[in-house]
Amino acid sequence: MQDSPVSLDPESLTATVGAIRARLNRREFALLAALAQASGATLEHRHLLTTIWWPDAPMPNLRMAIGGLRRKLEADHELPTLIVTVPGEGYRLGKP
Repeated sequence: MQDSPVSLDPESLTATVGAIRARLNRREFALLAALAQASGATLEHRHLLTTIWWPDAPMPNLRMAIGGLRRKLEADHELPTLIVTVPGEGYRLGKP
């Protein structure tokens, strides 16, 4: 996570992206940490659902958590650059 645009503090469950600092819930934190550890690689939807929730978790769980992260950490959550959707595959961490 050395080159990650995100700084994570597991003790306070906070994430910092540039000048934006936000407190996250445990699942948001785990999701963002997984994306940061992937170093820009795309993580598949099912992998994220299985890792963060449970094997048969519904897709809306992931979409809601991604939306929450974007609202908290993106400069413009309508045009995300930090958490990038890869259509038909999953999500990856970009550069804000």
